[in-house]
Amino acid sequence: SVIASDIGGTLGGRQSVLSARTAKAVGQVLGAGVPFILVSGFNLKVVTRIREQIRTRNESGLWSIVQNGSLILKGNNIVERNYLDLEVAKEVVRFFCDKGLNPIAFASPEMDCRQFTQPVGRDTSFAEAYGCEIVPDIASQLLSDPIQISVYDDNDLIFGMRAEAECLFGGGRCNVIVSVGAEKSWLEITNARSNKLTALTTILRQIGARPEDVMYFGDNLNDVELLKSVGYPVVMNNGLPEVKKLARRIAADCDADGVAEVLEEYLALVSG
Repeated sequence: SVIASDIGGTLGGRQSVLSARTAKAVGQVLGAGVPFILVSGFNLKVVTRIREQIRTRNESGLWSIVQNGSLILKGNNIVERNYLDLEVAKEVVRFFCDKGLNPIAFASPEMDCRQFTQPVGRDTSFAEAYGCEIVPDIASQLLSDPIQISVYDDNDLIFGMRAEAECLFGGGRCNVIVSVGAEKSWLEITNARSNKLTALTTILRQIGARPEDVMYFGDNLNDVELLKSVGYPVVMNNGLPEVKKLARRIAADCDADGVAEVLEEYLALVSG
């Protein structure tokens, strides 16, 4: 069997930090010889911080899917890169700017995972707090293919342009991802291969497992494909209502150690 989990709003709670109980449970899963896959839309710095909270001697059993599959790591090593074509990235930047939204560019590890935002009228406080450098022209800052171009803004604005973004950049050209929050959401444009299901399938092939062998924890729209594909889908109590419908089990809230509780039950079964 294989365990995989989203991070934000799931494994890492609302603050994307593992509780001591959760970190211990994940370490015990790995100690039992069961592969564990961190699956996230977060950038490499956040996923690395989460990974460093997990104490295990089975380093090779811990995999990470970063920014929805733009990077795949085995232990600390990047084993696959799926970047957004630079010219397409510049086109996406223009699209967001034309909509009056501040684009956020996530550069690759080769550019030290720098983050840029280009103000075009919207408030920049979130982007600054998120670690973005404010620049007058993102295109001139990108020296190589970035990981993704995104916007984070009010839900009505994001959902108002989602269909147009999918028409322009979807259909196999890129992957268009929406991650929904209570008031604000992310709209992310990545390489077409950068999606959680493709990345998970790649890892499963390498470790000789099948989707039906996987227990997956999720909470949001970017988890739907995975939840539909795995053998044992688990959705957090704080998950979106439409996502909860896909669950075989509803776990407790992400800030109440919901994942850890299920993992502890699983460990009792496999050790018993």
